Amino acid sequence: SENGLRYSSIYFGCFCGLQPFRWALIKIQLGIIAVVGFYFISGYLMRVSFEKFTGFQNPAFRFYIDRFWRIFPAFLLVAFVTIFLSFLNITSPTLYSSLTLRSLIMELLIIPQNFLVVSEYFSGSIIPPAWSVGTELQWYILVPFVFLLPKAARWLVFLSLLFGHFMALNPTLSTYGGTLCDYLSGASFKCMRMTDLLGYRLIFFVGAVFMLGDMIGVYRRNQNVQHLIMLCVVTIYSLIFFISAPSTGDINSPYVAEVSLGMMIIVPFALLSFDHAYSKPDNYIDRLIGRMAYPVFLTHILATQLVDAYSLDFIRSNRLAEFTLVTILLAAIVAAFQHYIDKKRYESRGFS
Repeated sequence: SENGLRYSSIYFGCFCGLQPFRWALIKIQLGIIAVVGFYFISGYLMRVSFEKFTGFQNPAFRFYIDRFWRIFPAFLLVAFVTIFLSFLNITSPTLYSSLTLRSLIMELLIIPQNFLVVSEYFSGSIIPPAWSVGTELQWYILVPFVFLLPKAARWLVFLSLLFGHFMALNPTLSTYGGTLCDYLSGASFKCMRMTDLLGYRLIFFVGAVFMLGDMIGVYRRNQNVQHLIMLCVVTIYSLIFFISAPSTGDINSPYVAEVSLGMMIIVPFALLSFDHAYSKPDNYIDRLIGRMAYPVFLTHILATQLVDAYSLDFIRSNRLAEFTLVTILLAAIVAAFQHYIDKKRYESRGFS
C-alpha cells in the first residue's frame, strides 16, 4: 500500500544510509533510492491531503498551517535537544561552538538548508538530513498551485521539470557534467557535482519526481490513459538510461544510478500496489509505524552520535543493534510529543 511504501522509504533510507550496498561494479547507495521513493509518495499523498481542504474557505492557507504543525514541532524538539547535548559536550561539541544566530535561524527554517549544502560556510547541520525536508517543504508550497492549474498548464510544468531532471542526470547530453564551481566562481561555493545538486536535491529539477506521484493520484482516481502512458514512458526511459549509462560514463556521476533506478522501480510498484482511493491505516501496528517514521528520520543521526560516544556494553559487538535500539528509544519520545500535537491538529482542522 501507499502507507507501507512511504514508511518503508523512511526506515530504509535511515538504516541503509549507514552502509552503501555494492552491486556489480556500481556502488549503489540504497538510501538514495529510498529518498527518491519518498519524494514520489509525498507527491501522491500531498494531493490527497490538499483535496481534503478544498471544501473549506482558504484551502491553501489551511493546508500550509496543517503542514507546519506536522513538520516543525518535532523538528524543533530534536534540533534543540541536539544543540543542548552539544553544549554539554555529550555529542558533537563543535556543533554548538560553530553556531551563529544567522546559521541557527536558517537551519530552524529548514528550507534554506536545501540551498546551504552548496555553501563553503555551511560546514555542518543540526539535523544533517534536514535538507531533504527542505525540498519537501518547497513541494508543500507548490501543491495548491499545481492542484489548481488548468490541465494543459499542469502538463507543461510537469514536462518542463521532467526534461530538466533527465538532462541533469545525463551529463553527456547536457552542460551539467561538471561541478558547481564550473558555473559559479568564488570561494564561497562547494565544488558539488551537478548531478548530485540538480538530480537529487533541488526542487526545480526533482519536482518532476513529486509530480510523478501526483500523476499516480490522478490516474488511480480517473483511470486516464494519458497519465498511464506518461508513467510508462518515464519507467521505460529510466530503464534504458540505467542500462546504457555505464557505456557513456554517466553512471559514475554522483547518484545517477540511484535516482534512475529509483524512478524505474517506483512507478510499476505504485501502479500495482496503490488502491484507487487512499486509505488510512486501519490497525494499531500500522498506525504506530506511521507515527514513528518521521521521528526515526529526525533522530537517527543523533542516535549514531550517542552510540559513538557511549557504546553500550551488552551489545558492544553489534553497532547496528545499538543504533537501532537508541534510534527507537529517541523516536518513541518524539513520536509521543508529535502524537499530542497531532491530536490538536486534527481538532483544529475538523477531520483526521
